Amino acid sequence: MRKNILFSLLMFALLLLSHIVNAQNKALIDSLRQEANVLAYSNPERAVERGLELFSLSENNPSQQVSALLTVANAYAVLKDHDKVLKYALKADSIASENQNYTDQVRALGFIGG
Repeated sequence: MRKNILFSLLMFALLLLSHIVNAQNKALIDSLRQEANVLAYSNPERAVERGLELFSLSENNPSQQVSALLTVANAYAVLKDHDKVLKYALKADSIASENQNYTDQVRALGFIGG
């Protein structure tokens, strides 16, 4: 009986810990996204760094990856590096197409068209 209670408490603690880590990860991703978008015009080099960091942290969320890549492409547009703008925008479109996310495809193609 005592072992069952101890096991239950241990499982509860692990579950609680996983929720805390997940919430911190979401907060970090939201913070990076906001920072990258703000920096795109004032400090585009830093926005590229933050956008690529956001991309790597969002490996399980294709929509967030598309957003991160479009932010990077936007920062390169400010820097007038048109080859890299197309590289990241087309990569965003490719991810959206693979995942059949039409909203993200429209966003990526609208960016490319603009």
